[in-house]
Amino acid sequence: MNIDSLKTASHKSQQLAQQRKFREAVKIAETALNQWQEKSNLWQKLVGKFLIANLLESLQKQLGEWRSQVTQADKLINQAESILKNDTGDPLNITSLTSAIAIYHLASQVIFEPQISELIHKYQQEVSKRQKFQLLVRQAKTQADNRFFKSAISLYKEAGYIYNNEFIKQAISDIQGQVYQEENYHSALEKASHAESEGKLKVALSILEEALISFPRSDGFDLQRKLKLRIQGREIFAHGLVAEKKGDFLTAKSHYEQAKSLISNSTDCQLRLGILAIKTQDWDNAIFYLQNLPGQQAGYLRGFVFAHQGNLQAAYQEWEKISHPLVVEQTQILNRISQQQHIVYLQQIEDLVAAADLPTAKNVSQEFLKKFAPHPLVETNLKKYIQPSLEKLIWQSSNWDQITQHTQNSWLENPQIDTLHNWVVANYYCSQKNPEKLDTLIISLSTALANLTVDNSLQNLPWLGDEKVDFLALSLNLKRPLEAAIDQIKNYDLEVYFNLRDYYRRESVALKFMGEPAHLGKQVNNLFITPGCYEYFSQHWQSLLVDNIPAGDLTLSSLYTPWGLAVAACLEGDIQRAINIKPQNQPSNKTEKFADQLLKYYEGCYQLQQQRWRLAMTPLQSVREEIKYHQDWQQEIEKLFNLQRQVIVEFEENLQFANFCYEILPKSISVKSYYTEYKAEEVRQKIVNDKISLNQALAELQELQIIDRDNTIVLDMIDNVELSQEIKEINRLFQVEQYEAMLKKAKFSKRERVRYIVAEFFLNMIIKGIQQNRLHDQELILQLGVWAYEICPHEPAFQEIYRSLKLC
Repeated sequence: MNIDSLKTASHKSQQLAQQRKFREAVKIAETALNQWQEKSNLWQKLVGKFLIANLLESLQKQLGEWRSQVTQADKLINQAESILKNDTGDPLNITSLTSAIAIYHLASQVIFEPQISELIHKYQQEVSKRQKFQLLVRQAKTQADNRFFKSAISLYKEAGYIYNNEFIKQAISDIQGQVYQEENYHSALEKASHAESEGKLKVALSILEEALISFPRSDGFDLQRKLKLRIQGREIFAHGLVAEKKGDFLTAKSHYEQAKSLISNSTDCQLRLGILAIKTQDWDNAIFYLQNLPGQQAGYLRGFVFAHQGNLQAAYQEWEKISHPLVVEQTQILNRISQQQHIVYLQQIEDLVAAADLPTAKNVSQEFLKKFAPHPLVETNLKKYIQPSLEKLIWQSSNWDQITQHTQNSWLENPQIDTLHNWVVANYYCSQKNPEKLDTLIISLSTALANLTVDNSLQNLPWLGDEKVDFLALSLNLKRPLEAAIDQIKNYDLEVYFNLRDYYRRESVALKFMGEPAHLGKQVNNLFITPGCYEYFSQHWQSLLVDNIPAGDLTLSSLYTPWGLAVAACLEGDIQRAINIKPQNQPSNKTEKFADQLLKYYEGCYQLQQQRWRLAMTPLQSVREEIKYHQDWQQEIEKLFNLQRQVIVEFEENLQFANFCYEILPKSISVKSYYTEYKAEEVRQKIVNDKISLNQALAELQELQIIDRDNTIVLDMIDNVELSQEIKEINRLFQVEQYEAMLKKAKFSKRERVRYIVAEFFLNMIIKGIQQNRLHDQELILQLGVWAYEICPHEPAFQEIYRSLKLC
């Protein structure tokens, strides 16, 4: 074999070894080395000694390592095969299979061989098959134990399709005789259910209890409990009727309420409770009990209650559905009364308007529209004359407190762009005289700015000609006076100023996210409302609110939560203020949790900026999971970690900080490097102070290597610990005079230092033995020298001894 062929074989075997195909690598390396020794001529060997000595030495060393891997893999494979021999094929036992699979997995991590993967797949399929069989058997046994024998047989048969063994046949045979009893029980259960559906509860209970004596089963006991409760409910209901007849309404009500919780169909109880409320003239509760109840009796009673409340239109609607002659007659009477009241109301409204008593006219008009069907004349009069006249009177009063309250109520009751516009104007003039009321101006103006483009008063302005309104410039011009007014407060009340600034900042930040003009945010009647407006009025607008914020935009959504003021402060960089004003209660939904986590992230970053990393621990640790999903958060925290590291001097503090950094950013390259280096130094100090064994130290360092695989400090320390282990073992072998074991250990060591130490041991034995006249055996002296030369032939310090022994 020539040199090129040897190099090719070496390269090929190394490639295979990298793929963990050690068996093929060993075969190629052995063949190459054998052919080199057998077929190379003397000249090739002499030339090779100079040109490829390192290659030969490296290949021989690697061959030893690869053989070791093959041996280890074979040992695991043999162990797995040995365990498999203990498997009896019992589908109820998977212990041997799972143990063998685990060992095959270990073998597959040592060496790559398709046969191992095939065996793992084969036995995993067998395990899955047995597990399914075991599950069906367990389910069948549970069903049989609970006396559901038909179901149990069905499950056993299904298991039998997987493994039809004697166990399955015997299990089915054991319960087959019980099926007849189960069928008799089913027949009794059906009879009891039929009797229950006919209302014969005691008959149903009697049939069921007789069946349960011979065949006790859970579904029967469930029905038994249900029947007893219904019977009890009926008895209690009967007691209620007796109490009601005696006039003891309080006791009757208690009985009906108790019976209602026991009887599945509680219509009768609801009806009696409604009648009791009517008897006591508790009209609101009467409607509560009677609403949505079916039947003409319930309809009649509801009409009766409405009539007593003066709501004749509702009473008429209830009674006109009833065909009973008496009720038809009463309905006609009711209709005549309603028409008379209708006329009275219209005359009253006319008189009030004529007398200029517009507030009362408005109230009577609204009462009329609520009580009767829609009336075009009344509605038009109210909208076109009464309300505008009242508006005019209020605005002419110049009482800005009253005007502000009126416009706020109008906006609250009818959220439209016109009522919003009026509310803003009123708030502006009111805040001129009462600066402490700037908070409502902040909210109303911000909401108006969010809807500038839908304000009709800004459309088709004649003095602009063909030009369009510059909404951005208009928004800025409207904000400036408000900002100036807020700044004025700073001169005489800092606390009020800070609060107003918080409100304004939340609205301003929200407008940035909503867009100007807005296209995202909470809406009422197609108008966007800011977080401040939402906070003031959301409870009143529950049925009108629309959430027009994408599910993923949690930042904008968070501004609408109680955390909104603090979130806005964070987004504007005022972290200290955010910390001071954040809510102390726990978040209750997804958006609030995000807001809370966002605040904790900013608080942690703020403390790091102030180089107070210990104060950053709690907030950042609490949002550790959320940090994983925010790349920008990770980058900012990593930058602040690096700045904090530069000011920490003491080793212990560095170690604590490194632990914290790794806990927060376990995937950061710089954090992993920082953490592993200080943990490695901690291990080194433990070794020096005898607080840890070399084996423990190596295990800890190898764990650190998993975290940061290419860290040079960790790799060097692992190398040093392994060297110390080898030297310790060599020293032990030396003490017990196992010199050949020392030689073998040195030969297979990858460290030149180890070979030097062992060679030095051997040569020192020769020197000291001769000097102290204790070593006379020439063969032993020569053997020790040969051993030293074998493992360390080129060491300059040993050459003189080698020459004296004629070894070179």
